[in-house]
Amino acid sequence: MADFVTCNKCGWVYYAVTEAEAIEMVAGFNAFYNKLSDKRKSDYGGPSTIDRLYKCYCGCGGSYKNFHKTEQHEIKNGTTLNPIISDLNG
Repeated sequence: MADFVTCNKCGWVYYAVTEAEAIEMVAGFNAFYNKLSDKRKSDYGGPSTIDRLYKCYCGCGGSYKNFHKTEQHEIKNGTTLNPIISDLNG
């Protein structure tokens, strides 16, 4: 099971990944994205960058360093969890 982290500023929950995992994820998405037609590319808003995984990109935009390990009650049923680089995982 993945480790989850919660933003101390806004409470948004993410699943924690290492920087190496994040680099692989970005490269994989960009390989997929680069094969799309221009029409389909517009559905995704551009290629990915690792920069976004260093911040609370779904919530407040705060630093990845301002997170704590998530407690069970912080994860709501039906929540979509996204990755963020964290040294709190593992």
